[in-house]
Amino acid sequence: VCGTGHSLTLVEALFTATSAVCVTGLAVLDTGKDFTFVGKSVLLLLIQLGGLGIMVLSSGILLLLGGRLGLREKSVLKATVPGLQFSGAGSLLKGTMIFTFAVEALGAVLLFLCWLPRMSWQDAAGSAVFHSISAFCNAGFSLNSDSLMGDVDSPGVNLVVMALIVVGGFFIRR
Repeated sequence: VCGTGHSLTLVEALFTATSAVCVTGLAVLDTGKDFTFVGKSVLLLLIQLGGLGIMVLSSGILLLLGGRLGLREKSVLKATVPGLQFSGAGSLLKGTMIFTFAVEALGAVLLFLCWLPRMSWQDAAGSAVFHSISAFCNAGFSLNSDSLMGDVDSPGVNLVVMALIVVGGFFIRR
């Protein structure tokens, strides 16, 4: 998963994975430079899992694919999501998944438009998706060595990232 010839040690891999799932933003390597596309994708998946909660995400995917929750899944969900009513668990989870992905997609489109003038469309798209999900999940990870310091004078980037952080913070943390 490292693209610089550096192989992650087990401790470095576990630390980075834990940091992604716990959305702390701590990294032992430069995410943008030292990870391959696959490594960044795995990191992004772990951030998404940590932001939404593994049980909420897996139950939502099951429901979106037409499956049903059993008694065991419902009891775990009730313990995971305070105030969850069983009668509306399916619609609540579907709504959670749709809202999350819609907000992250909107954030990615807006960031893409902000970055397109100074990046190739592939770099702008990849960076926009990564930063949108990271911001919504309040993860703190960035593909840039200096985080978002290069965008300190970009009102568009700052407003989009701030909005994603606030909306994600209210929505995910209830």
